[in-house]
Amino acid sequence: MNRPDPRDDRGVTLTEVLVCLGIMSVVMVVFTGGIIAMRRTLARTEQISWTQQEVARAFDRVDAVLRFASAVEVGNGGAAITFVLPERATEPECFRLVLGTDRRLRQSAAPLPLDGAAVRSTVLASNVTASNATAFQYPSGGDAARLNIAITATTSDNTTGRRLDQTFELPNQGSDSGGRLDQCKSIMGVS
Repeated sequence: MNRPDPRDDRGVTLTEVLVCLGIMSVVMVVFTGGIIAMRRTLARTEQISWTQQEVARAFDRVDAVLRFASAVEVGNGGAAITFVLPERATEPECFRLVLGTDRRLRQSAAPLPLDGAAVRSTVLASNVTASNATAFQYPSGGDAARLNIAITATTSDNTTGRRLDQTFELPNQGSDSGGRLDQCKSIMGVS
């Protein structure tokens, strides 16, 4: 009987198989970790992008009415503004914009005088925080004809964000007569 020559054995040893499996496991763990990290980064970037688009739309809506405001007042420690449109403006005439602790930018609107109508409140943007100590402020130098809004668009877990600033022109600021701003503040529950 002929025995095969041990030098001609074409198989692999158990040790070689285990080494290959170990190397393959390390490669798969690194690859899977990279895919998971990319997915998280993509989700975070998409969420900030959506929030940034919401803030851009909110700025457009605010600009559409704020430019006609006859009186604007920053209040609540810079976390809110109250403003009124001139008389004979289309309804509503009284507005309040608040950046709440719930990370939402809300706009409330009501007619002047209230006459039994309800104050309408709309969320303009979610997942936003103040970029500075105050979200709403007049630019340095006390120029009340302009208002700066500084907001940071964040993720839902508030870990990362993108700062968004816009300065709004207030050409009619100071033309309010008859205490309409005080009426508006009373309607909105502002002291």
